[in-house]
Amino acid sequence: LKVGIMATHHDIRYSFKENEKDKLSDDTQFYEWAGYAAYSFRFWSKLDLTAGLRATYFTNLESIQFSPRTLLNYQATEHLAFKSSFTIENQVLRQLYFQYRGEPTSLWVSAGSNMIPVLRSYNFMLGSTYRMGLFTVDVEVYQKNREGQLEYLLPNLADPSNTPDQDRVYELLEGDGLVRGLDVILSSGYKSYDTYI
Repeated sequence: LKVGIMATHHDIRYSFKENEKDKLSDDTQFYEWAGYAAYSFRFWSKLDLTAGLRATYFTNLESIQFSPRTLLNYQATEHLAFKSSFTIENQVLRQLYFQYRGEPTSLWVSAGSNMIPVLRSYNFMLGSTYRMGLFTVDVEVYQKNREGQLEYLLPNLADPSNTPDQDRVYELLEGDGLVRGLDVILSSGYKSYDTYI
């Protein structure tokens, strides 16, 4: 059984201006209080299940965000193991990406200000680890379903009357996102040295 508590003070200040006009700004301070508990079960001699729950209270949102997580490991043989996990993550402090005069730019922003939502991610992973002598190959496939993706942009950028000297109107657009990926790691260790590719 693992338990823990955490407290963090956030101080968020940013200002995005164009032609001396405020487009997006914030000056916020808030606290994040969290408690976490996880318990590991062993079934038979080869199967391990870890289940955990993190509860976080954000003073700026005046709400509790729950983040459950599970991890399943199966040791098939001495050299071969399989793993899977499912987590829900809630991101209150996040980066907002946008294009400013053709340059990619980002700001650290907090949910609850400027109509910015909490970024929620549902993460699934399946993987396997195979050890052969000094080498280990680890393969994971994953998918992340995200709610609260943001784009801060000029929706009428192609309009020829939209010049840099005008008072351009940016819009904050919200949607869902999907990320799929494959991670492959080859590692080797000898005495005090480890190498990863």
